[in-house]
Amino acid sequence: MTDDTEPVSTGPTDAHVRAVAGVDTDDSVESEGASHRRPHPDETPGTARGINRLLVGLGRGVGDCGCRDDAERTLCRGLVDSGLYESVWVGVRSLDGGGLAARTSAGDGGESGRTDGLSAAVTPPDATHPAVSALRSGETAVADAGSITAEGWPVPEHAPDEGLVAAVPVGSADTVDSVFAVHTRRRNAFGELERTGLEALGTTLGLTVDAIRGRELFFADGVVELELRVTDDDSPLVRASAAHDCRISLEGYAAAEGDWRLYCDVAGTELGEFADCVTADPAVADSRSIVERSTGGRVEIEATTLPVLNRTVAVGATVRSAVADHGACRVTLELPRSADSREVVASLRVPFPDLDFLSCRELDRQAAEPTAATGVLDGLTDRQRETLETAYRAGYFEWPRRNSAEETAPELGIASSTFHLHLREAQRRVLDTLLD
Repeated sequence: MTDDTEPVSTGPTDAHVRAVAGVDTDDSVESEGASHRRPHPDETPGTARGINRLLVGLGRGVGDCGCRDDAERTLCRGLVDSGLYESVWVGVRSLDGGGLAARTSAGDGGESGRTDGLSAAVTPPDATHPAVSALRSGETAVADAGSITAEGWPVPEHAPDEGLVAAVPVGSADTVDSVFAVHTRRRNAFGELERTGLEALGTTLGLTVDAIRGRELFFADGVVELELRVTDDDSPLVRASAAHDCRISLEGYAAAEGDWRLYCDVAGTELGEFADCVTADPAVADSRSIVERSTGGRVEIEATTLPVLNRTVAVGATVRSAVADHGACRVTLELPRSADSREVVASLRVPFPDLDFLSCRELDRQAAEPTAATGVLDGLTDRQRETLETAYRAGYFEWPRRNSAEETAPELGIASSTFHLHLREAQRRVLDTLLD
């Protein structure tokens, strides 16, 4: 293995990739006077444990990257430079939702490329292709290299001819929208330990990309606003608005122990009956009326499955508004300018095949003058913040009070005394920040 490969213009160098992957470091006992741990025989390169150890090291390098392109490039070049794999590529779901499009690739010459794959899918919606299979199932797929055509392998001059190909999902099983595929001529490749290491690498890449997207959105001085229309009945809000011929406006939401807690304003139907019927929805764990009006009011819904929010959060965007009206829902999303809006739409078309793209525009964020209230909630624990937000959404601070502590605490799974404890500590910390 040599270090004379010309690095790409940006991102990590070959030396950095080799360092984080453990390549050319574990085979020596001493280097320039510095001693290194002699590897156990079962951990030397080429053995199952050695490969797994290398993949864990490469995962650390991927996790240290500050942008998505660098993370994908580190993964591709690190795997190829290890000498264990001939070529690697990362693909994302194509616009039609069925095939894959290449983003980043690397071959055994060390080259690495970034492609605008969303405009040209490289694999058709054919479930026999391991990459498509991994994308659809969320599980690693292995196939004989000879079954992959050159057109289905977007690494120039490195189409697999012999050996094995493995496709590994990137991210969690619920929101897999990309995979990475590797080719090796080792006929005994992809045993249990190696597959575990590759899958951990896929999870690491997914978590890294999610964190990068969230950070970009938080610090962005400009955002992209997408407006979409959903008519598929896979959304509980769409189903409820159609069943009751009413209008449902999402006023706020919060994650709560794996579920979503939604606060919705309902117009055009009797609220108590609406809440009872919504609770019967298979995607809803519970619901209750918060504010009742003559023809509607505000309701709290605890949803166990909500594809729009699951997918939106996974791609680093946020839901700015959602209004379901008589069986159709208009959703406005906000994402950083660095994100690819086409990729977001492709992701959402998986649970919502009939999704309509309405508009896309760029917006500048107004710079706010720093005040004492900036970061006022930063000092709260997750539980204190959840308690404070739930109390606010439930009308606990209104006068007359819409819901008491005894009525609100069960929504958090705690006693009213514990609710008061968290709430008072949260209020004290907020006031300390504001008044100091």
